[in-house]
Amino acid sequence: MWPVGFAAKDAQDRRLEPNANLEALVDADLDTLATALYVTTDELLKSRPELAPWRPAVGLKPQVSDAELVTLAVLAAMLGFACEAR
Repeated sequence: MWPVGFAAKDAQDRRLEPNANLEALVDADLDTLATALYVTTDELLKSRPELAPWRPAVGLKPQVSDAELVTLAVLAAMLGFACEAR
């Protein structure tokens, strides 16, 4: 049973209305996706270290973690950046 005062809407009534805050919502969703992807990847690589690439014991320490690199690569692909020149 529907709550008092609730009016069921047809699909046509649910169309998107122009909203000045729509861009902020999209950015927030992208931020949320990036954070969730990073956390999931980081936890996976920590729980299964055999999935991480081998690194020599000596040499320069990477300045970007594997989870950060995966997150950046996935977001770049989603946003349509096909080459590093952009």
